[in-house]
Amino acid sequence: MDRALAGLLLGIAIGIVMASLYFVVWRLRYSAAIRENAVQRSLAVTAGKVHEQLVPYLPEFGFNPKDARFLGSPVDLIVFDGLAAEVAWAELRLSRAQG
Repeated sequence: MDRALAGLLLGIAIGIVMASLYFVVWRLRYSAAIRENAVQRSLAVTAGKVHEQLVPYLPEFGFNPKDARFLGSPVDLIVFDGLAAEVAWAELRLSRAQG
C-alpha cells in the first residue's frame, strides 16, 4: 500500500511538472503572437490617421484644401466650400462694466 501511494504521489508530481512546462511554453508562444498582432493593429490605426490628415492634399479630393477642416471624431473632415476665397473676421469681447 505504501508503494502504491508513493507511485500515485510520484505520478501527480510528474503531471504537475509537465503541465507547468506546457503552460509556460504555451504562454511564451502566444504572448509573442498577441504582441505582434497588437503592434500590427496599432500601425494600421496610425496609418489611417495620417491618411485622414493628408486626404485634402490629394488631387482626387475635389475641393480646395484650405476649405477643409479636420475634426477627427466622429466626423473626419468638414469642407466649407469657398472659405479660402472669402475671409470674414469676427471679434468678440466680453467685459463687465463696473459701476
